[in-house]
Amino acid sequence: MVWQLSMASGFGLLVLNPKQEREAKVLRNSVLKDFQHLEDPRADRGRNHSLVSIITIAILAVLAGVDGFAAIEAYGG
Repeated sequence: MVWQLSMASGFGLLVLNPKQEREAKVLRNSVLKDFQHLEDPRADRGRNHSLVSIITIAILAVLAGVDGFAAIEAYGG
C-alpha cells in the first residue's frame, strides 16, 4: 500500500514508500500520544479544529522555516 499525503496548496502530492509510511505512522502516533493530554483552553464555539492538529501544523510549519501566525495559517492550508 502506498500512502498519498495531500498538503496545503503549493506543496503538491507526496507519495510515501513502505519505509516512509511506517515512519509516518510512528511519528503520527507519537505526536498524538504526546499532545493528547493537553487541555484545550478555547471556548467550545472556537473549536473548529482539534488542538493537536493545530499544534502539529504549527510545529511542522516552523520546522519548514515559516515565520509568523499568518504564514503558519497559510502553511496549514
